[in-house]
Amino acid sequence: MNGSVIGPADRLRILVAVIVYNGQAFVPRALASIARLQTTSGHTVDVLVLDDASPAPGWSDELAGLCAQLGIGCYTSPRNLGIPRNMNLGLLHAEAAGYDACVLLNSDVVVAATLIDRLVAVATSGSNGSGADTVPIASVTSWANDVSMFSLPNDDAERYLSQQVRLDQVAESLTDEFGLTAIDLPTGCGFCLYIPIAAIEAVGLMDPVFGRGYAEEVDWCCRATERGWRHVLAPSAFAFHMGSATNSEAGLLAKGMRTVSTNEALVDYRHPWYRPRLDDWSTVDPFPELRARATRRLVTDAARDRGVVIDATWLDRGGSDRDDRVRVVVTPDGLVPTVEARVDGWSLAIPIDGSGPIAAIAGLLGVLPSQVRLHDIGEVAGRLAVEAKSLGVSVKRSARYPERV
Repeated sequence: MNGSVIGPADRLRILVAVIVYNGQAFVPRALASIARLQTTSGHTVDVLVLDDASPAPGWSDELAGLCAQLGIGCYTSPRNLGIPRNMNLGLLHAEAAGYDACVLLNSDVVVAATLIDRLVAVATSGSNGSGADTVPIASVTSWANDVSMFSLPNDDAERYLSQQVRLDQVAESLTDEFGLTAIDLPTGCGFCLYIPIAAIEAVGLMDPVFGRGYAEEVDWCCRATERGWRHVLAPSAFAFHMGSATNSEAGLLAKGMRTVSTNEALVDYRHPWYRPRLDDWSTVDPFPELRARATRRLVTDAARDRGVVIDATWLDRGGSDRDDRVRVVVTPDGLVPTVEARVDGWSLAIPIDGSGPIAAIAGLLGVLPSQVRLHDIGEVAGRLAVEAKSLGVSVKRSARYPERV
């Protein structure tokens, strides 16, 4: 199941349980994206929205109507349960209804069309090139722009990654780059957590002692670890995550806060080994290299598919919304050792050597720039013009001062 057609024997039944509490501003966009999973996956996918007695006037009725339009299930609790108990409704239903796995999803996400297939593929292969492959996987977390320490950050995620087409392109590039790779984690992250039913049966449910929520999935993952299971990230699975919007909407987090200290203290009390293990893991953090690989793949794929333009300018004027090419900004009066290629909120540093800036840029991106835009004059601007002419790259000049100035 690594990108090939999924046969009948490989098809799993997956329940996607979406945790909702208020969120009128972002939930409709999330559900429109999540509902597609029922038709874009090679597995049998059902979506169930779990409305935790949202108090916003009329919202629960509006939400039920929206779910009916999208062809997904909806259940509204008669009273507020809190996030751990609401998650448990999804886990219990998945187990009782005979699903193979449950995916817990926050309602502040936009997901790639391939999300379920990538999570399943990694969960059922779990390859990381080490002996840990034989340890059963209790959870798989999707990669995202904002998912704790495991993030692949984007400079303008709301602008770029919330667009379904762009998000699907990102996921396609990451799948090509990482395939079935699984990155071992000290804990999963509940914003998007794939849990096999076998793990639920072995570990149990989220503990309601975590009240309204936060760190309940960390406690669950620690319990799974203590029972001999492992947790992984699937870098080939990707989602846009608004980042704590669900918890902020529920009033769990004050502005600027990223966690609930009392719940963190409970995790420390129950699992005293967890924090030292987290510290040890951070010393061999694989994510800088992982992020570098991902960013290079995303930028080079965009360069191949959409082209490259070089801007020699005193000011970083930004690209036109109508120009989605990869943009490389070069200061016209002196070339620094590296320049940046930018596209869709991703940035890739390109080292410049003596072979010429255009050749160096083309060498790393794998495609010759289609245009050099000269907004001024200067030593580097002149070199760019000469090199562009020799390579057959078009030059566009604008706002040029007289030579005497």
